[in-house]
Amino acid sequence: MTGVEIETAGIDELIAALGGVPKAVHQGWKRAAFRAGQLGKRIIQDRYRGEKETTDTATASRTGALRRSVAFRVEETADGIAVKLGWMKSSEDASILEYAAIQEFGGQIKAPPGKALAIPLDAVKTSRGVARGGPRDYKDAFILRDDDKDRAFLVRRKGKGDELEYLFLLVGSVTIKARPSLQPTADELTPNLLDAAAEIVRDAIVTGGMG
Repeated sequence: MTGVEIETAGIDELIAALGGVPKAVHQGWKRAAFRAGQLGKRIIQDRYRGEKETTDTATASRTGALRRSVAFRVEETADGIAVKLGWMKSSEDASILEYAAIQEFGGQIKAPPGKALAIPLDAVKTSRGVARGGPRDYKDAFILRDDDKDRAFLVRRKGKGDELEYLFLLVGSVTIKARPSLQPTADELTPNLLDAAAEIVRDAIVTGGMG
């Protein structure tokens, strides 16, 4: 899994310092970590990767493959419990980890030499913003170059007139803005985990479970 580990500094040290931690405390902390992972997954899916339209902080859900690939894992470590949030490989989209990374951290995507990136325009997009096929699927289309800019369009004629329908924007590269979801979610969950750990230990002390 490619992702981020929720910072548990203070929690692991607390658990390790207890020495001979009762099973109830250990299991309680593990359950709290699992709930945090579930919550983190929902936050990423709904707040950052499930919008109807792409914004400055979130991406729209088109096919839903990226949203479905969000995962979490709870692992036992030498000092305590680790909660990891991230992206799993997808059987439906082999490039999902690469796509997730570019959305998370931003960067530039370049077309291979001699080729262009085809960005679908409204004429070929469904109501969810997914392209109806690729450039090669439009047999009657041709390239219209923009002499003033480093770009071109794939177009076709509408009916028998001279009006053109713009299908794809063809460019050599595109810059993707970073829209982080993992670290903001981890930062949001950390205080909850600290509170949960403290509550579990308090309960154990009150009930005599630390003896």
